[in-house]
Amino acid sequence: MKLINKNNLEEKFEISIDSIASYMIDKGLVKSKSIVDSDLIVSDLSRKNRNFTIVSENSTSYFLKQPYVTDEYSIETINRESKFYSKTFSSKKFSKIQEIIPKFIEFDSKNNILITKFISNYQKNNEKEILFAEQMSALGKSLGMFHSFTSKKMIHSEFDFLPKSFPPTILISHPSPELFSLMGLGSLQFLKDIQQNKILFRFLVDIEKIWCVETIIHGDLKFDNVIFTTSETKKDPELKLLDWELVNRGDPAWDIGTILFGFLYSHLFGEDFLKNFKVNENFDQVKSLIQTIGLDFKVLWKVYQKEMKQTKLIDKTFLDRAIKYATAKLIQSSFDSLQEEVESSDRELINIKISETLIKNIDLIKHILINHGDSK
Repeated sequence: MKLINKNNLEEKFEISIDSIASYMIDKGLVKSKSIVDSDLIVSDLSRKNRNFTIVSENSTSYFLKQPYVTDEYSIETINRESKFYSKTFSSKKFSKIQEIIPKFIEFDSKNNILITKFISNYQKNNEKEILFAEQMSALGKSLGMFHSFTSKKMIHSEFDFLPKSFPPTILISHPSPELFSLMGLGSLQFLKDIQQNKILFRFLVDIEKIWCVETIIHGDLKFDNVIFTTSETKKDPELKLLDWELVNRGDPAWDIGTILFGFLYSHLFGEDFLKNFKVNENFDQVKSLIQTIGLDFKVLWKVYQKEMKQTKLIDKTFLDRAIKYATAKLIQSSFDSLQEEVESSDRELINIKISETLIKNIDLIKHILINHGDSK
């Protein structure tokens, strides 16, 4: 996270529970009558950004996102997300993408406030929940469509404002002086453990070498950013992908790897797995874990491959890259979780052992992911 010197800040309006209604009235997006009729419910969902919802029964509901004024990185990514939405909704030729993202309303560039239509009729998944098979199929279809559609030169070139560098979320491979200044004792110790581990350190140093720019990618496709909407007029739920702050031009295997990481993370750090983990049985436990993941992942993978067939982008290295990206994110997740801790825990040591096993057995992991459960 890059911070701005507060002394250099231009005064900006900051949305809050108390100010958001008048702000939206001034913009002509909410009517005063809605307030008089008590037809507005405002909720503060702030986390790393200021997030608010304005829900109305009789008119449009909205979602507002604003970065904290000192967070330069989030200011950049929300501007990127806003430009991506604006471009996507500028033409009917992008209608396929419009179907899977929130509807863009407006971006207040002076105050860095993104406004989209709030999706109220949804079923949301948190990071520790696994999607059902039919939902995995829908995710594979939508993601395959998105990657396939944006791989076309005519479409891809229209989003040339997006970066195409390796995602900055894998910070542990090249920690900057600024990152060192933000580290806690726990993350420093974990970084030292990684640097002393020849296999993992070389893996993280080399990970950027496999990066290729082939499509537009979401960049942060965790389960928390996947929702399914319901409608009285449509039989099947519709999928929406949220939070496009890290959208860029890059390797479609990154998005698949991020989904795979979500599976790994959800299973690995459950109480049962941590309690029963045995270092001397590491390989068998990881193999069993991948077999469990494979049953659902294979549903997504088969549908995704079908959607991507015409692009010829799924070569022999595609799934290898996805597994490597998932492993890199797994290592980074432990580093992130230790930022405010004074020392590493057994959980992080287990992470190191599991990451080693994944790296050493990529061909086997790949085979299990795409073949487990098939009849002989």
